[in-house]
Amino acid sequence: MNETILNDNPIPSPYYDVCLLIDTFNLSLTVFSKGEPIRKYPVAVGKPSSETPVGVWKVVEKSDLPGAGTGTRWMRLSIPCGNFGVHGTNNPSSIGTYASGGCVRLHNLHVEEIYPWVNIGTRVIIAGNPFGRFGEDYPLLQRGSCGSAVQAVQYTLKRLGFYKDEADGIFGPGTAQAVKNFRLKKGLAESSQVDEEIYHLLGL
Repeated sequence: MNETILNDNPIPSPYYDVCLLIDTFNLSLTVFSKGEPIRKYPVAVGKPSSETPVGVWKVVEKSDLPGAGTGTRWMRLSIPCGNFGVHGTNNPSSIGTYASGGCVRLHNLHVEEIYPWVNIGTRVIIAGNPFGRFGEDYPLLQRGSCGSAVQAVQYTLKRLGFYKDEADGIFGPGTAQAVKNFRLKKGLAESSQVDEEIYHLLGL
């Protein structure tokens, strides 16, 4: 099942100072303790129509009595635009693919190993690039959108001086105003939507 031990001391510190890094390109989850990587596991992440939201999140709920389809353990994340988590799976053949509804799947044996190391508040970093992975059209973004495409737009608008808040991947009022100001600066119709023309003008 391709678990990799990355450190001579592969067990977290007694205080479980753990951080999880999920790489949506390489389909892996790396466990860090005291800033050092100790374990690496293969995962499944969101399919093209339901990508796993990138960003820096926290574990807000844990359960060893998960629901249907989530394997033997469930750890819900603080992502505000849906019910996303790190969990096991009843479909182990999906690991190593883009197959989920946005959650991060591990083999049950792996999620059971990680589960006692993770506390409420444990930081979970989900990294990835929303463009060029699946060869699909750019998604239309508007108020209420959420995910890595929103975050990429926010980062770029912030670099250009139009957006001042945190690039959190959530298309809220601050993002809407920044997009509106950017469109007006470019002489476009007043709107807060991000369409393909805006992506290109942002260099994405």
